[in-house]
Amino acid sequence: MKKFRFIHLLANLLTLLALVSCGGGDSGGTPLPPPEPPQPPVTGVPPETTFTSGVITGFGSVFINGVEYETGGAEISNDDESGSESDLQLGMFVELSGSIDDGGVTGTAKSIEYDEQIKGPLESIDLGLKIITILGQVIHYDDLTIMENLVPEELKPGDFLEVHGFFNQENELHATRIELESIEQAYVRVQGEVFGLNSSDETFTLNNLIVDYSQAEFHGFDNGAADLVNGVQVRVKGALTSLVDGVLTVSDIKRLHRFEEHEEGDLSHIEGVITEFTSSVNFVVNNIVVIAHESTEVEHGGLDDLSIDSWVKVKGSFDAEGRLVAEKIHIHHSSQLRVEGEVTALNPDMKTITVIETLFHVTDQTQMHDESDDEERFFNFESIMVGDFVSVKGFVDSDGDNIASQIERENHRDEHHPYVELKGPVNTITDSGFTLVGVAVTVNDQTMFKGAFGEEMERETFFGQLVDGMILEVKVIETGDGVVAIRVEIEGEHGDGEGGEHHMSEFRGQVEEILENGLLVSGLRVSFTSMTHFEVEDSLISMAGFLEIVQIGDDVEVKGMRDGGELIAHKVELEDDSDD
Repeated sequence: MKKFRFIHLLANLLTLLALVSCGGGDSGGTPLPPPEPPQPPVTGVPPETTFTSGVITGFGSVFINGVEYETGGAEISNDDESGSESDLQLGMFVELSGSIDDGGVTGTAKSIEYDEQIKGPLESIDLGLKIITILGQVIHYDDLTIMENLVPEELKPGDFLEVHGFFNQENELHATRIELESIEQAYVRVQGEVFGLNSSDETFTLNNLIVDYSQAEFHGFDNGAADLVNGVQVRVKGALTSLVDGVLTVSDIKRLHRFEEHEEGDLSHIEGVITEFTSSVNFVVNNIVVIAHESTEVEHGGLDDLSIDSWVKVKGSFDAEGRLVAEKIHIHHSSQLRVEGEVTALNPDMKTITVIETLFHVTDQTQMHDESDDEERFFNFESIMVGDFVSVKGFVDSDGDNIASQIERENHRDEHHPYVELKGPVNTITDSGFTLVGVAVTVNDQTMFKGAFGEEMERETFFGQLVDGMILEVKVIETGDGVVAIRVEIEGEHGDGEGGEHHMSEFRGQVEEILENGLLVSGLRVSFTSMTHFEVEDSLISMAGFLEIVQIGDDVEVKGMRDGGELIAHKVELEDDSDD
């Protein structure tokens, strides 16, 4: 250890001399790391304590960041209340203290803390951009987000949701799990970074939510409200009835420390997005400075692929300055591929799974979920059998291999819903079809075609704009003649060619104000044009007729083009509340 400290001090001294000889550096930013960052101490035996923060990807006891932790003797808690292993669920973001065995793939948990990051009523949802808003907090979700008891397309303003995930540089939450709760929930919770602190009024803001802490009890603060400062991470709790006109009067404020105390040599596995980026060898994840070096192993990419908001998992050891020196970095990729169907082959040695005609590699990071009637909690690769019906989501790595990010076992399709879905980049385009995720797909006269913004189009028009690499989402049916498309739709965000500010949007929210030629819906201005269609109770109506009927507080669904902070409406529909 003394040798390590000496080398570390010598490296810093050489760096300082180099900066002086070059006339100094940029004093306004984070100092650059030494040219050859220090290696983590090597002892031959894993440290006794491991600090882990990450998303639960499976059970058996619990998998986090590719490590299976035994939870038999662990202290499990939620918001300081005692819990059990059965309370842990897929997609929860947890913090764990424990130890890892010599092989690095198994360990023992001493304590696990899990807390939802946001809990409250839905204000709005944008199905096109995959964004929901709760209590003034912007929440992003994607194809890998675990959805419990809900389908995004069926959500309505007022639905009570519990959300788990981690934050990006804008303090917006990336959801790894969203669960529909009973509306009878008495309390709401919000986690975030304090800013706009006004000690005289006893208020601060968490993004767009004003928090009144005049009646709050403080937890984790040595001197109560006197220690409250801008920039500190907190979780607040308040009664749902105490939310009035955008102001939440809270009963509890808890400071989040996120493993601030650690010793040199402590091992840590952290998961999150890069929120500060000095360089590819010096960045911040979960308020921890990460230092990479030429010996750092990077999985599914290279150091040059890192940037602000990159989703990463980092394994390393803390140095004397409290920086996490990365031994390994796993780069998380968004889901580009989806294949549904029966498992046609399994290779336990190579750990691969083939669905229809597509082979995927399963890794220790693959999330495993059993959504079939079996509901097997300890579902893993060994649980899968040839003939099982599964949905596999993943991406193509730099070697051209399909990597499974998530495998969900489902019930088999019946005669009423015989189709399955494929998603991925298209290639080998012909007049009669194309290839998608290795599957040859044929189209016919019954195939429906949809463009980038959900508009139906003729076959010739669709194929006229189809090019290799375009992401398609296809519903198909397997017949004796092969795989035939029922519906083909262009998938993904679509820019305007000059910065990508225009996006197709399918927005649901509550009317807050009726404008001359539009509406204010859950804080978003919706503008009408002469091309806007209006629908009430499944019947088309004129703009004038719609404006006479619509009222403040009504739920509406708007489809159109997002242009910055405005939505240019193509279609506006007054939602039917008769089922509520």
